[in-house]
Amino acid sequence: MLERLDLDRIFASARHKGFGSCEIYCETTTQSLIQFSGKSEDTRFHGHSGVGLRLDNGRASRFLKTTEMTTQAILKLLGEEADGCTQETFMPESTEKPKADQTLTAEKRASRLSQWCKEILCDERKILQPCLRYDDKIQTFEMVNSMGQTGKGQEQTAQMVVRWAVESKETEQPFHARISRTSINSFFEALDNNPIESQIRRSLKNTKWPVPCAHLPVLWMPTALSKIMLPFIRAFEGDLVLHNLSFLTDYQFPIPLSFSIVDLATGDNFPTDHEGSPRRAMVLFDEGRPRGLTCNIHIAEQLNVKSTGHCRRESFACPPTIGVWTPSIQSSETEHALEQNMERGLCIHDVEVTHFDPATTMLRLICPDTELVHHGELGESVQTFELEIGLLDLLRSLKTFSKQQSIIGHAIAKSNQRLFCDMTVPQAFSESLPIPGTVPASHYWQI
Repeated sequence: MLERLDLDRIFASARHKGFGSCEIYCETTTQSLIQFSGKSEDTRFHGHSGVGLRLDNGRASRFLKTTEMTTQAILKLLGEEADGCTQETFMPESTEKPKADQTLTAEKRASRLSQWCKEILCDERKILQPCLRYDDKIQTFEMVNSMGQTGKGQEQTAQMVVRWAVESKETEQPFHARISRTSINSFFEALDNNPIESQIRRSLKNTKWPVPCAHLPVLWMPTALSKIMLPFIRAFEGDLVLHNLSFLTDYQFPIPLSFSIVDLATGDNFPTDHEGSPRRAMVLFDEGRPRGLTCNIHIAEQLNVKSTGHCRRESFACPPTIGVWTPSIQSSETEHALEQNMERGLCIHDVEVTHFDPATTMLRLICPDTELVHHGELGESVQTFELEIGLLDLLRSLKTFSKQQSIIGHAIAKSNQRLFCDMTVPQAFSESLPIPGTVPASHYWQI
């Protein structure tokens, strides 16, 4: 991609306009969209390419973009005449008609999703209005800046959202589930393990029991725990700290937490971030204290540190921002089969974070998928309930973690972009949390 551009002329034009720093980011992307609704199927494939230009004059930054990957188009963005430049538009391979083997791969993805939909969603008569939306993206990029720093790589993302309804007392109760991964292959490996099927089976239970009102032990399953951990992990983003949008700026450390957080930054096809800095493993939190902030070059300069290789962007049309890659929750306090040690309590499979205040760390959770625990075994499903609690109070309550871990994908919304990450996360056990239910604990257990 970059070899098609007259880089010297572009950098000279940027300097002439007063910009001492110029970064050129080129990208080609292919995308798939597969939808199932009832008996209808819709499959679409498309590709695009473009260039993002970041300019800095020491006082302010500008971001420009074009879908034409030519020197002429970039010089026009800079307000320069493009005499002598080729008129030919570069058409990358990803926007050409797919080759036979690529088409077969895409068809296989559609076929596997169709089969999954028929076996899991459409095979159960109690499931109403089933629908599925899957989208994936293969994004190949190259970048260079006026300092000579270069980077290139390929990023993949895949996400599926499933929606269905279940008839309950003459009404239809809606449900939804989501799987995302930073690799198409790992997405289908996760799908083969049927993480959504268990959730669908629980939704089909005819009776949802009242929520007990008491201080109870709680077992957090990986999906629920990962959503709770996400706002804590995001507090270590350097731009949020710099702009006073992270609780790290005001909180007194150490915090007595029983885990550490490491961003493993894995990715064989993606050795650098989106501005050419090497991706590397980084400890964010350990022994109750912050150990580092995720930074790109721009934020690192303001914090007087080196870039940590966390520059990210959803596409060439978006300005660079900061985000984690593959965070991992680690602890030395681990056991096998946490639920077997619970005489009573709740097992929370999934939550929705509906509010988080970074100043006070107050967290509001909706818990739609929870089961009672009796003598080490999972039992009845309970009704959806809301839990409002301080994030750090909740994290302090986590005393023991499972030895087995799961990979849970997330799409982080930031700066009008969607950034994907894969979090490695165990189950976790809270010894006692205040559950705002409607019946006493004696309704289910001998107290």
